[in-house]
Amino acid sequence: MRSISCNKRISREIAIMAIGSSRVISRRRGAILVAMMVCIVLISLILGALLKLSVAHRRQGLREQERIQARWLAESGVERAANRLSADSDYAGETWEIAAENLGNAGPARVEIQVKTDEGRPDQRVVTAVAVFPADRARFAKRTKQLVIQLNAQP
Repeated sequence: MRSISCNKRISREIAIMAIGSSRVISRRRGAILVAMMVCIVLISLILGALLKLSVAHRRQGLREQERIQARWLAESGVERAANRLSADSDYAGETWEIAAENLGNAGPARVEIQVKTDEGRPDQRVVTAVAVFPADRARFAKRTKQLVIQLNAQP
């Protein structure tokens, strides 16, 4: 009998130890789960910040491309006016509309060219070209180029 009661006591102690160890294991599992969730949240926040930074860099790059394109368009407007003035000294300017297809489908452009006679110098013209790119959007780049052109003396 004694061995049976001893066996029951040992069995009960083993059962109590097993229940206690399962509680410890479940607490550990819960702590690990919470730690993993915190890690996932932190990784998500870091990835979100990196994505936002990447989008901002892309926008900045596109804006810089638009500014460069507008600068070249203003330069082209001044050259266009110089060519027109060499053929016609009465050329007063124009609004030059450039289709998006001619600019690699990046958007249309507009270049306002003004030609004025330099005061006191009838043989000189002041050419101002104002380029807007892209011309069909609320946000655009605008660049101005000005040049003084000496007209050829005609005999």
